[in-house]
Amino acid sequence: MQFGLDGVESFFMILKNKAAAELDIAQGVPFDLGTVKALGIMTRNEEALILAQKNGYGLVIRKDPSTGNARIKARPDSSVNLKAAYEEIKKQDTKGHWFLHGSGKMLLNASDKGGSTEPTKLTLQNLIRILQDTV
Repeated sequence: MQFGLDGVESFFMILKNKAAAELDIAQGVPFDLGTVKALGIMTRNEEALILAQKNGYGLVIRKDPSTGNARIKARPDSSVNLKAAYEEIKKQDTKGHWFLHGSGKMLLNASDKGGSTEPTKLTLQNLIRILQDTV
């Protein structure tokens, strides 16, 4: 019986996160990177980033308003490479801890799991401007 209740509760949480993600996307900042449609969002909800990519955004910036952490992810099938953006962000954000994935499609700042990582001081608008100038 408990197993069934746990399953229903999990399903309800997934629906709740997806509904919140749709609202986050609607309140996001759309921008273009050449032919790539991009979106900047302020939310803690990781589902918003995933859903935005499924909805056709080739690149999504998610900045967590409570921790300051940022995640920049390009779709694997996009032409986007974040290496130049990474280099520019490192120049402008000397204290934040940034990691560029080997694919060039993910640029991650700090971590909810790591203990000694530093969130970025760059705003969502700063990140958007850097990407527009470098990608």
